[in-house]
Amino acid sequence: MVHGLGYRIAGIVTGFCALVFAVVAISSTSWLSYDGYWEDGLFRRCWWDWTLGCKQIGPEDPADSRMWFHGVRFCALFGLLLVFAAFIMAVVGTAKHGTSADRPLVSGIVMIVAGLLLLCGVIVYTAYTGDPVVGHISHYGWSFILEWIAAGLAFISGGLLVSAWDSGYYSYPADKAVLT
Repeated sequence: MVHGLGYRIAGIVTGFCALVFAVVAISSTSWLSYDGYWEDGLFRRCWWDWTLGCKQIGPEDPADSRMWFHGVRFCALFGLLLVFAAFIMAVVGTAKHGTSADRPLVSGIVMIVAGLLLLCGVIVYTAYTGDPVVGHISHYGWSFILEWIAAGLAFISGGLLVSAWDSGYYSYPADKAVLT
């Protein structure tokens, strides 16, 4: 196996896991659970007794009028878009086998920026929902934790892709002078 190709394949697999985890976390409704009452997601609220079912979090909801909530949504969705773009760049770059436009450095940097955006979203969400709700027991749900894991996997994937570029697989040939 070529030296940098192993890092690149590991980065692609890790990036795919980050992509799947981020999609599931963003689309689910278990970011914050109020025991016995309802669960909140980024876009929907579901009641546990199912008398009201699930509703979109819209302009009439107090959560929708908060700017931090829109910031969390933006970071999550834009981070997801960048994870997808970096994953596609890495896969296409591997299929084309490293032409100058397909170097893994660019996809690695994009993946790291995506990880930062996902991380910023969950940090802001944690900061504004960290106080316990009066009269209810609240806790973070599995999709909130999955978003943390997706952010970490995006960082790992970006690091592996940058390592693939730095491993010498994409370096200049020894017999050619870079600067003449």
